[in-house]
Parts: sequence; C-alpha cells; structure tokens
Amino acid sequence: MGLAEAKLGAQIHAQGFYAALGFRPVGAVYDDAGIAHRDMVMALTPPSDSVP
Repeated sequence: MGLAEAKLGAQIHAQGFYAALGFRPVGAVYDDAGIAHRDMVMALTPPSDSVP
C-alpha cells in the first residue's frame, strides 16, 4: 500500500520546474502570502521490487 499521489502548492514561476519532475497542475491559481500559487500533483508508483 502507501500513498497514491504527492501534492504541492507551487509558486507560479516554479510550475515548469515541478512539471519537469512529473507534476501536473490542478485547480485554479490562488494567492498565498501575496504570491500566486497553483496546486500540482504527481502519481506515485511503488518500487518494482516491493512486496504486496
């Protein structure tokens, strides 16, 4: 078992960085401490050698 996805709140100017790591944007842009952010998620897959 484990977690199915990772989620973070990225500053808009950093979206490209996180996208290059496999995150995808979700939802609307929002303000956090005066800085525009957007949530991003990435599906997590278990290691191929994991035991069920």
